[in-house]
Order: sequence, then structure tokens, then C-alpha cells
Amino acid sequence: MVGDATDRDVLREAGITDAGTIVLALPDDTAAIYATSPSAN
Repeated sequence: MVGDATDRDVLREAGITDAGTIVLALPDDTAAIYATSPSAN
């Protein structure tokens, strides 16, 4: 799925509530750290 990993609605649509693993393909560590915050909650 392609979408904004910081958008909780996108994460829900992707099935984040049932996910055991999340793979982020981002250009740098700062973006990855920022994107993991909404998925952790």
C-alpha cells in the first residue's frame, strides 16, 4: 500500500490494527522515526 504513514486513517485502511509487522520504506531515519509514532499508538 502506498500512503502517508503519519495519517492514522491510512494506517487503519491498511489494516494496522491487525498487523504484526510494519515495513517502512523511507528516504531517511528522521522520516522513519516520525512515521512510527502514529503506528505505535
